[in-house]
Amino acid sequence: MQLRTEKEVFNVGLSFHPLDGLYARCRTKYNFITAVNIENFGEFHLCAMVVSLNKGMRGGYFLQIEDITGQMELYLQEKIDVEPFDILYITGYKGMRMPKIDTIRVLSLKSLRAKAQKAKLYTPNQTVAEIRQLRKQEYQASLPSSFVPTDTSEETAPKQVSSDLSPKNSSTAFPAPENIAILAQLPQLLKAYPGEVAVTIGDLQATISDE
Repeated sequence: MQLRTEKEVFNVGLSFHPLDGLYARCRTKYNFITAVNIENFGEFHLCAMVVSLNKGMRGGYFLQIEDITGQMELYLQEKIDVEPFDILYITGYKGMRMPKIDTIRVLSLKSLRAKAQKAKLYTPNQTVAEIRQLRKQEYQASLPSSFVPTDTSEETAPKQVSSDLSPKNSSTAFPAPENIAILAQLPQLLKAYPGEVAVTIGDLQATISDE
């Protein structure tokens, strides 16, 4: 099989996914792994590809499977005769813990495609990668607006310093009065109200209380 050859050479299948074109068929006839993975799902029927089969450290075997929506790990007491990229029909029950398996049967990919085509549920140009991207977009669109990232321009824009934060000893300027004679009274006013606020009146500079 081409995918197994690619797996041996590149450690991954490159050319296609065995479930390409079978989304409509699987959605109609089987459960998806992402749904079964929730707690207390109950009885399930899966159509999934073998990813790996490894012996457990304390006995038994762990079967990693993958369908159009995601992956799942199953525990088996006995080894089964399967290889990576085989398509399996699996039935069982999913409670709070790892699924309990009732039936595992290898399916013919050729037969699976033929049945899907006969039922008008086979779309060969619709890849698994495209379906996963589409489902991701649909999921994001269904989220409440509070979960959708908002414009972060306020975080990156330069912050304006409020005038309320200006130090009290900043300089305050006033134009010189029209009646220059009034300036003669300034020395008495400045002595009566000393402070930290710098005041400029015309060319005269002094400090005065902000009160």
